[in-house]
Amino acid sequence: MRFAVRSIAFLALMVGPAMVSHADTYQFTFTPSAGSSADSFSFQLPSSPTAIFSTTNFFQLGTSVTADGSTGAGGVSFGNTGFLEISAPGHLNLPFQGPTLFTGTDAHPTFLLGEFSLTETRVVVGNLVIVPGGPGILDITDLSSPSPTPEPSTLVLFGTGLLGMAGAARRRFFRA
Repeated sequence: MRFAVRSIAFLALMVGPAMVSHADTYQFTFTPSAGSSADSFSFQLPSSPTAIFSTTNFFQLGTSVTADGSTGAGGVSFGNTGFLEISAPGHLNLPFQGPTLFTGTDAHPTFLLGEFSLTETRVVVGNLVIVPGGPGILDITDLSSPSPTPEPSTLVLFGTGLLGMAGAARRRFFRA
């Protein structure tokens, strides 16, 4: 009985670390379509960030933003109606409209991976007239490298092999 308990504990110690998750970092890259006057930009965020400001249907995050080749401190605002606004160095706010890019709550969102069609819109300050800047593709990719830890089924197979070898050694020890 004691041998079985020790074996299960040993197996749990081997499999446990393989099941630990890590935070992913996502790269957001917007590329304007050919002929579009939209601005290009890129930034990185954790897959599930904590918003610095959130209200119903809207949240804001601070991050370094690269817009048209210039990098600096900026921010990103997301709305669950497909609204995305970039605050970038040397640019006024860059508002975009497209699909909703996250799941979860506004205070604790989780971003979706893939390519999304967005259209830049510009608000003329004097008249509040929206002038389209043009369409483009937002590509959200996972920058995290694959975990070097083997998958759990491999560890279970290895652990059962070790248990078999320990059982054979135990039989030999008690026969002698």
